[in-house]
Amino acid sequence: MERLEHQVAGHGDIYKDFLHDDRVWKPTNRHEADFYDRARTDPQLTHDFRKLMPKFFGSRIRPDAHPSPSSTSTSSTTTASQSSASSKVIYEVNMENVFYGLVQGSHIDLKLGSRLYGKNVQNNKRLKMEKQAKQSTSAEYALRIAGMVVYDPLTREITKPERDELRTMDIDRLKGYLAEYFPATLDPDYRQKLLTMFRLALVDVQAAIRDSQVFLVGSSLLVVYESDPAAYRAHCPENVEAATREERERVFRLRLIDFGHAELDDFDEEQASDAAGFPTGVFATNRAQILKGLDYLSQFLRTIQATSTRTLSRQAARIV
Repeated sequence: MERLEHQVAGHGDIYKDFLHDDRVWKPTNRHEADFYDRARTDPQLTHDFRKLMPKFFGSRIRPDAHPSPSSTSTSSTTTASQSSASSKVIYEVNMENVFYGLVQGSHIDLKLGSRLYGKNVQNNKRLKMEKQAKQSTSAEYALRIAGMVVYDPLTREITKPERDELRTMDIDRLKGYLAEYFPATLDPDYRQKLLTMFRLALVDVQAAIRDSQVFLVGSSLLVVYESDPAAYRAHCPENVEAATREERERVFRLRLIDFGHAELDDFDEEQASDAAGFPTGVFATNRAQILKGLDYLSQFLRTIQATSTRTLSRQAARIV
């Protein structure tokens, strides 16, 4: 099998589907395979949420794996104990290749939320994940960069920060890397359009999460855009705000990914509130944290866009 050229953070073993160029096989656990299967029809997810997920075409046990007879089922009723028992089995999901059709894609993986562990995690694991969150921007800002690959159209060089640096960076460095994800060597007008498309997509993400009954833990936003000058000049819509999603996706794509710890259950009993009316249940507080992280991300993008606008104005004034 041929490894995908564009590997997303933490997913170094994604392979191309040799039967379909626009699909990949991603190794995962049984829980995520079941989540994708349930997500197709589960009423707790809105149609808009499903549109943000990578297109899913099915799952399988990796052909070279040797599971026990009891571990071959991929039923969506998997229990935690069953998942643990079959942990040596490698499941794979067949999903869309988000990079397909792009000449030179740049991508960033943004981990959402402050809570990085599932509901039934052991205490030592919980403490470890809480420590990791505090060492990064996750704890305070419910957001961190998990991975990034940027192609510079001028130098034709690729920037890829080390994972250890990303895990311990402060908020100023995060903002800096977020700005570097849209390098100044991009066509200025195209750079502004990318930032606009990113912000518009975040509005859809926030609405989809707000309106769906899903417990997201360790999930990410995968953002991909076309970095090849000839390609983006040919395919970028003139008016990105009026463009359809299909037109925008010729150069810009955003997906919600990583559902290995996500839950689709009835959380109504956890929707408690304190005396001031603020949510205190596990589900409600987790969702509130994720939405807070998305708010911060939107603010950071607006700042980058405003800075770019001022720079362009000064350059135009000097030309005049």
